[in-house]
Amino acid sequence: DLLEFDELFELEFDELFELEFEELLLQETISKIVASGGVIVAAAGGEPVLGGNTGYPGRYEGVIAVSAVDIRLRPSRLATRGAHIKFAAPGVGVVVAAPGGGYRLVDGTSFATPFITTAYAIGRKDAPKRDDLTTILSRAARDLGAPGHDPVFGWGLVQYSALPKC
Repeated sequence: DLLEFDELFELEFDELFELEFEELLLQETISKIVASGGVIVAAAGGEPVLGGNTGYPGRYEGVIAVSAVDIRLRPSRLATRGAHIKFAAPGVGVVVAAPGGGYRLVDGTSFATPFITTAYAIGRKDAPKRDDLTTILSRAARDLGAPGHDPVFGWGLVQYSALPKC
């Protein structure tokens, strides 16, 4: 069965769906995974428009949407904003391997998402339920914007020290 309780998924899409059928199929699949207890972490996406129609699949119910911050903990200009944002992570000037060797600096919520996916993967051992782990991470997050959850940083910058094994 694909939808095991302890599954963890990270999703990223570079393009908007052209066919309504594809979008409905993705939404149905995500709903089934979330309902089975799976965790889906997705990049918030580009286009920083409050309440806009961007940021899917991060805007789907139950998905952990990730925004990006720079080294000064300012929001990335590339990040979507909205009530769906759950957490922020480094996503500006991230060092990655470059094709052909060496490294390069990259920006985007796609590069912030692995930080949050890792936090969920580490934390699943001690807090196997998605909602319990989200609560632990949100209480320990470094609040970067308006007090509490906000549309720019979500609960804030995840702190790995909140995880029992870190």
